[in-house]
Amino acid sequence: MKLITDKKGNPVEIVGTWLDVSETRTLEEVLQKQNEELQIIIDSVPAWIFYKDKENRFIHVNRAFCEVMKIPKEQLEGVSCFDIYPKEQAEDFWKDDLEVMKSEKPKRNIIEPVKTDEGIFWAKTDKIPYRDTEGNIIGIIGFTLDITEATKAESKIKISEKRHRSLITATAQIVWTTNAGGDVEEDMPDLRTFTGQSHDQIKGWGWLNSMHPDDQEKNSSSLEEGC
Repeated sequence: MKLITDKKGNPVEIVGTWLDVSETRTLEEVLQKQNEELQIIIDSVPAWIFYKDKENRFIHVNRAFCEVMKIPKEQLEGVSCFDIYPKEQAEDFWKDDLEVMKSEKPKRNIIEPVKTDEGIFWAKTDKIPYRDTEGNIIGIIGFTLDITEATKAESKIKISEKRHRSLITATAQIVWTTNAGGDVEEDMPDLRTFTGQSHDQIKGWGWLNSMHPDDQEKNSSSLEEGC
C-alpha cells in the first residue's frame, strides 16, 4: 500500500495493490513435500548417502551417514569434509571428488579405511557427478557401505591359507590337489622340483599320467571311489 499526499503533504488517498501468490505457495508446498519424500527414501537406505558441492561441503546427507558420524544432520549439512575428518583423510576424499567432477565420470569401488571416534572401519564408496537441471556439474553424490566385517573375514581366510601352506611345506611329503578328472589344481614347490615342470605345466598335467601304466587303473579307481 502507498499513501498519496498533496503538495502541502496532506494525505489524499491510499493506493493498494494485491498479488495473488496462491499458485506460488502451492508450488512451494509441492516442492517441500517432494523433498520430504526424498529424505524418507534415502533415510531408509542402509548405505551412507551424501551430496557435496564444488567447495567440498556436505549439502545433503542421510540418516545412516549421520549415525556413523555421530553428528546431527543439521550440523553436518553445510560443513566441509575437512571440518569432520583428519586432514590426511579429508585430502584423500577430496582428491576423489575432484577426479569425479573433472572427468565427469563415476568412480566406483573405492576401498579405504575411515577413522572415527570408535576406531577404524573399512568402507567401499561409489561417487558419481552431481548435476543441476541444466546438466552442469555442481558437486558429487556418494554411496558408502561398511565392509569391515567382510574385510576381517577375508583377512582371516588369507591367514588360514598361509598357515595351511606353511604346514604342508614343512612336511617331508609331496602334496598337491586334483579335480575329479585327475588334473592338478594346486601344487606345492616340492612337486615342481620332483617333476621338473613349471606350475603351468603341472596344472594341466594330470598326476595319473605320471604313474606307471600298471598303477594308473588302480589309482584312477581309488579317485572315483573317493568322489
